[in-house]
Amino acid sequence: MSDGSTWRRHNDYGNLPHPNLFLKPVPFGVDEAMLRDHFIPYGLLSSVRICRSPSTVRGASDDHAFVRFSDIRGAQRALCDPNASI
Repeated sequence: MSDGSTWRRHNDYGNLPHPNLFLKPVPFGVDEAMLRDHFIPYGLLSSVRICRSPSTVRGASDDHAFVRFSDIRGAQRALCDPNASI
């Protein structure tokens, strides 16, 4: 996905290994299938969920997503990718 949008990776767990990635903002038009396709090269995924804000229009910039890998290695590969953007 190369519409020029980028996402920030938030790690509220400090240096603790964790298989979850929190993505914000989710670019307009991106759905869970697109996120799954984007992150599957990094490792096996357990779940992908986009959380839409009920107080704003669908696709607003405060939408966020959780991508959960089956193990920490996939999350670490995604975090270390210098070209990580959607």
